[in-house]
Amino acid sequence: VVLSHKHIIARIQTRDMDLYELPEMGTSLMVVPNYHSAGIQQILKNVHRPMALVIMRQFEVAAFLSTVTRERVQSCTLIPTMIKRIIDFPDLHRYNLSSLIQLRYVSAPMPPDLLRKAMAALPGCSFTQGYGMTEGSATTLSVEDHTLEDKHAQDYEKKLRRLRSVGRAIKNVEIK
Repeated sequence: VVLSHKHIIARIQTRDMDLYELPEMGTSLMVVPNYHSAGIQQILKNVHRPMALVIMRQFEVAAFLSTVTRERVQSCTLIPTMIKRIIDFPDLHRYNLSSLIQLRYVSAPMPPDLLRKAMAALPGCSFTQGYGMTEGSATTLSVEDHTLEDKHAQDYEKKLRRLRSVGRAIKNVEIK
């Protein structure tokens, strides 16, 4: 799939507003392949913001946790199986992950139970979902969609249904 320069820049400027929660000159960690649309977009978002980008050759839980701790990583894109391996890691409590304020998950569905556990394990971290085809540059579930602390059972169930879906259409996206 060919994505135009205009398309990619428009996506970064209009659909990645979660990017602006991050401090300028912060640090992002890339563990997804740079040939995948998620990797390419992460590189370009870091240039646009600007932020330092730490690149890991491959994902290994202990190396990931050490890198987040050492580099004070604030943002990262992962897939749900990586998140599961992180929160199930026996020595997770030994690492300081307090710098991690934004985590985006992509490329696979996120089971709501896993998301709940991840949110509990990383309480200072906001979560967003990127989901979609390469030619669509991924639609997104926002940070607001990941807030489960509703007092009303109906609202809570509505949010759980949304988390099991691909989310809502966002700015400049048409769903047919």
